[in-house]
Amino acid sequence: VSTAETRIIVAKTGSGALSYAFVQYGGQLALYVSNDGTAMDGAALTGGVLTAGEWQHVTAAYDGSALKIYRNHSLVGEGSFTLNLHRGAAPLTIGGGFIDGSSGHYFHGAIDEVKLYGRDLTYSSPVSQVYTLPLG
Repeated sequence: VSTAETRIIVAKTGSGALSYAFVQYGGQLALYVSNDGTAMDGAALTGGVLTAGEWQHVTAAYDGSALKIYRNHSLVGEGSFTLNLHRGAAPLTIGGGFIDGSSGHYFHGAIDEVKLYGRDLTYSSPVSQVYTLPLG
C-alpha cells in the first residue's frame, strides 16, 4: 500500500498494533485486516472510484470468511480472509490515523454517522435501514 495515497475513513491501527483499516486508496475504497497485529494480511478493493462532491453511503463488512465493501448499497469489492481478526489495543480513529509507520492520512471530505457492529449485517439488517433513511 502506498501510504501517500491512503486516506483513512475508519481504522484501528497503531505502531505494532494493526487490526483493520477502511480507507480511500487512490480514489477507490479498500478494507485491510490483520491476523496478528504486525501486518495487513487480507484485503478487499473496489473496482470503481468515489465521486467527489457527492454523498455516498459506504460499508465495510467481515463475516469470518469474506471481506466485503458496499457503496450505495451495492457490493463493489470482495476478498477472502479466513483467519481471526486481530483485536489489538490500538485506538479507533475516524478520518485519519496511523498506517505503516506514519500518521496523518486524513480523509478529504465529510464523514457522517460511523457505526461499528460486532456481527455481520445482512440486507434486512441496519445497513439497509440506514441506507434507505430520507436525507435531510
